[in-house]
Amino acid sequence: MGWQDQYRLIGIEPGRVKTSRFGLVDFADPDLPVEMVQALYESGLPYLELAPEGELRPTEEKPVKFIPMDGNNLSNNRDHHDHNKDPYR
Repeated sequence: MGWQDQYRLIGIEPGRVKTSRFGLVDFADPDLPVEMVQALYESGLPYLELAPEGELRPTEEKPVKFIPMDGNNLSNNRDHHDHNKDPYR
């Protein structure tokens, strides 16, 4: 799936655009890296919008780090953190 399946140009014709982050970008190229176009979109480039298909694309999930828990490292351990204590004492 290419960048044009996820993003759409608005206000300009496909062609070269000078960007501060990536220099000269040729939006006529269907093989632009999706990550680069996504970074430009997220930085507020006014010529890009999400295509309807792009709004439905699954987001990339990052793996969750598993931390084994025992009674000594619970976040609600009263010896470590007491919500009832006056913080100004």
